[in-house]
Amino acid sequence: YQRRVHGGGLVSVVAQNLRLTVQCTAGVTIAKVLSKYQSENPTPGCICLDLGDLYSEEKRDLVVMFDIPALPEPVPAAATFVTWSLSYFNVMTTSPEDVVTRSMLCRPLVVDTASQVPCLALDVHRNRVRAADAMERAKTVADSGQFPEARALLQASIDEIVKSASAGDAFCRELIEDLKELCSELTSRDRYHGSCSKKMNTYSQMYSKQRSNCTWKGTYRTMTKEMMIQNSRE
Repeated sequence: YQRRVHGGGLVSVVAQNLRLTVQCTAGVTIAKVLSKYQSENPTPGCICLDLGDLYSEEKRDLVVMFDIPALPEPVPAAATFVTWSLSYFNVMTTSPEDVVTRSMLCRPLVVDTASQVPCLALDVHRNRVRAADAMERAKTVADSGQFPEARALLQASIDEIVKSASAGDAFCRELIEDLKELCSELTSRDRYHGSCSKKMNTYSQMYSKQRSNCTWKGTYRTMTKEMMIQNSRE
């Protein structure tokens, strides 16, 4: 299945109506989901997220925070604490599909903290979601003319990323540059309404949805979209 997009060209959809169900085991609850996707929360230990369609070469990364209760005694063997169920329509096979995976956790008496290191991939996506949220909140504030307050929100996000474990990652450096760019353009009403407002909304949506939505940045741009852009310039 291919969907025609504005400006000519085709973008391939490989999966439709993705729905992710996160189901915790007894006692475990979902503290927070760092996502802008529509969701249903039937119980404290379950949430369903509608992820929409997926284009070829795209992927989705979701950050979910859990509250895990203390145990009366150690459980050294790995045990399931959350089950992830993804349902979608596979366009390639023209049939619905379901994929299930589980996250497991050991709860030993003694933990070797010296050998533990932060998960940089998780930290990158936490920075991504928080930066997108800061851009959205800054735009809301700037729309009412409060430019210093908007810049403060963006600067706070920059400071947070700089202090994070994944600050040296290339993607996080790009986040910082984009946040700085938006800060530099929040100087006057004319400049804000001329370009910054649109750019802030574009960047926020792009990082939130992990989807390329502009021609001047290559972030999340698939090969199909790259060819489409090149063809439009010829």
